[in-house]
Amino acid sequence: MHPSSTAVRRGSSRWNLGLAAAALFAVGASPAGAVPAPPGLEAGIDTLFTEHAGTDRPGCAVGVVRDGEPIVARGYGLANLESNLPITPSTTFNLGSVGKQFTALAALLLAQSGRLDLDADVRRFVPELAPSDPPIRVRDLLLHTSGLRDEGTLELLAGRPARDMDGLLALLARQRGLNFRPGTRHEYSHSDYSVLALVLEHVTNEPLGDLLERSIWRPLGMTSTRLHDRRGRPIPGRAFAYTESAGGFGVRFPGSTLVGGGNVYSSVDDLARWERNFVTAEVGGREAIDRMLARPRLPSGEPGPYAYGLRHGSWRGLRTIARGGSGGGFATEILRLPDQRLAVTVLCNLLPAHPGRLAREVAALLVADSLAPVAAETLPSSTGRSPADELARDAGWYQPIDDRWNVVHMIAVDGVLHEELDGSLIPLTRLAADRYADGESLTYEFTQPEGAPRRLTLRTEDEPEVLVRTAWTGLWRPAPAELEPYLGEFVSDELATRWRLAREGDALVVHRDGAVTPCPLQPIERDLFRLVPGGPESCARIGLAMTRDASGHVDGFALSAIPDPYEIVRGVRFERVVRAKG
Repeated sequence: MHPSSTAVRRGSSRWNLGLAAAALFAVGASPAGAVPAPPGLEAGIDTLFTEHAGTDRPGCAVGVVRDGEPIVARGYGLANLESNLPITPSTTFNLGSVGKQFTALAALLLAQSGRLDLDADVRRFVPELAPSDPPIRVRDLLLHTSGLRDEGTLELLAGRPARDMDGLLALLARQRGLNFRPGTRHEYSHSDYSVLALVLEHVTNEPLGDLLERSIWRPLGMTSTRLHDRRGRPIPGRAFAYTESAGGFGVRFPGSTLVGGGNVYSSVDDLARWERNFVTAEVGGREAIDRMLARPRLPSGEPGPYAYGLRHGSWRGLRTIARGGSGGGFATEILRLPDQRLAVTVLCNLLPAHPGRLAREVAALLVADSLAPVAAETLPSSTGRSPADELARDAGWYQPIDDRWNVVHMIAVDGVLHEELDGSLIPLTRLAADRYADGESLTYEFTQPEGAPRRLTLRTEDEPEVLVRTAWTGLWRPAPAELEPYLGEFVSDELATRWRLAREGDALVVHRDGAVTPCPLQPIERDLFRLVPGGPESCARIGLAMTRDASGHVDGFALSAIPDPYEIVRGVRFERVVRAKG
């Protein structure tokens, strides 16, 4: 979804560590028996990883596989600062969401053997979930078409984490609504693969980690790959995760045992064996592997960007099948160029880090002759001023069809169209008449349907989002007395939490259970508010749509949140607490 995408790109611009002053410290080389690396490749990779190398800092491991055979496997920096243990090609990292593809293949293998029907109602296996119409199918979990609210945002709103699968299931079981009707659209949710893990464990009557080891990892020789779950079993060669601040490096210990969508630990050596399986199809056979790599159709009929734990896209004119992951201090990426039969894996134990960028830079060393010019995808900050009549057409306020509180303000400044975001102005590049880009992954396209308001279509890797120009020219500015009907306490059974709406001066604020700082509310229109952008993190991108009873009194609100483009929650119900008289 759009505004969150903007927030992510703004955040990523701050992830700039600069070059490390330490001397290069690389461990490992081309694996034994591997296809020889092209001359100069390893030296070129060493240069790319200079900032992650050294004898006093966390770092990264990198692996390159061509035609299913490893040609480079190297490590840079330290896996453990306390023991000065270096990163090697056998060091294991938490893969984050990169691990989803293992859960996906396990589901396909069970379907292939007839033990799992992908069109079965998920409640057949996880009856704790609320029923829906139509029902959520197993394939909806695989393709992110379920409508399940995102688990991370539910935890944020509830004010407490679900650190294990029992806690997560209890939270999901409380939900009485979905983000959308199952099967009608694609929208990423971390909840999907967590629930998929519960499905697989029900079908096989064994822990997911045992299933993955038995059916995938051991047959492929991935002897160091493990799942970090509630059993707390040792993981060979595990790297510690770190974050960097002005005070130095801080260690991050695993804080969750959720499985299905993450908590897989693996190494570039083991992942080279995984990449080889996409060529040999030793596990799964050609049918299952081809299905896993196929690009699915969205409910709209358009080809989808995501399926079976993998994301389809393009990079400088080349087709990609890639997956990135992060969390707990780790940052990871597997970049596949299927037409070039090339895969690059980058695993880092430091946040911030740029594994996606590093993977592309490594790939560029091998496929430079096939890449489209950089200028074709990297846009300057501005290609010139827009005509005045075009700016007049495109500037204004726009509302999403689904999330009306998440308004977008387009504003013209000195002949350049900007998006006003969280108090800042983001300049846009003019690509053509009524078409702009943010210089990253988002394009803005303005159209004028006949007899209808002007429309803004935002396009990213996911399904496009359509916004409609509003008839008003600004936000609602209520007088203090107009805020009185909204004051009071509200409780949500779905989150097991209580919020209090109060007035501070002329502003409306929300006091949340367990939160020290209240969240200011910004009026959008009557009965529609959003938490003021730029406030505390837990206040970011949350909307409140107030509801009224038959007498016209405010009796509650529906809460939606988009803190991240992949962590969306819509329609959580809060009811007003009615105090007894006397």
